[in-house]
Amino acid sequence: MPKSSSKLSKAERNFILSGVKQNIREDGRGRFDLRPILIETGFLIHVNGSARLTNTLLNTDIVASVKADFTQPKKESPDHGKISINVKTMNEYTLQNNNSDNNSTNNTTILSEMLQRTFSDPAFLKTLCILPSYHCWLLNIDVLVVSSDGSLFDNLVQVVHAALHSVVLPKVTILNGDGGEKILDMSNDPTAKTYLDTTMLPLCSTLWMLNGIPITDTTLKEEMCSDSSISICMDRNNQICGMYKLGFNGIEPKLLNLCIKATENIIKSIYKTFDTVLENEKQSKPRRDIQTEEESKQAGWNM
Repeated sequence: MPKSSSKLSKAERNFILSGVKQNIREDGRGRFDLRPILIETGFLIHVNGSARLTNTLLNTDIVASVKADFTQPKKESPDHGKISINVKTMNEYTLQNNNSDNNSTNNTTILSEMLQRTFSDPAFLKTLCILPSYHCWLLNIDVLVVSSDGSLFDNLVQVVHAALHSVVLPKVTILNGDGGEKILDMSNDPTAKTYLDTTMLPLCSTLWMLNGIPITDTTLKEEMCSDSSISICMDRNNQICGMYKLGFNGIEPKLLNLCIKATENIIKSIYKTFDTVLENEKQSKPRRDIQTEEESKQAGWNM
């Protein structure tokens, strides 16, 4: 994986910037054109959900797994479940905040925190609650970046979204104990399973500024020519779920409004492609059923 501290020659930089100005990028795309992706789901065993995202044109390969455990809700949100997202990379990867060598920041912690905020919508977390104040699901999401050729955060949001879409949970029933206490009973029936409602989970488009011109789905080389970026996460209704600004240069309000308008169309396009990919994946490989009690224990469903 190339490091963001790699230097572009002056000729390369001028070529990229000149192309963006004319709306012709290095690989032939326009400013807001997206590269095709492939998504595979449910391919890992002993986890509740998994997804792999690869880019069919360039060197991008990201894997996400979801493992569910029982835990107790937080006191301040007794009817919410929990998620925990951790991003790791196969190689050192830095986020290019601007063109200065002194401003590249190791970003796995930053990316983990950004993803955590993006997927912590209260409506979604409520679906993870089993018994308010006592029991809820904790979804541990581990993401491994094997390789990336830019647009990393957007791809991370997509692969986490796909992994959550593939999650299979055992059916849990609340029983009354002899002393009136509440007992969780996890069904051993392989057909008794539940899925997460991921309909309103967000997707993201990051716009990178090249001489004041925004472009999306950037390559690493294009990101090296940028002095700032803004990641805008939206749901299906074009409601903004998160906005993250990187880089030292500010974004004028007029340009920010342009970015938001562009993102609305980009997100619609991503959802359309994303839904098609997931539906094709579902038809070719249905969600893996939960099988035996022993496999459930191996999958990490600990009472």
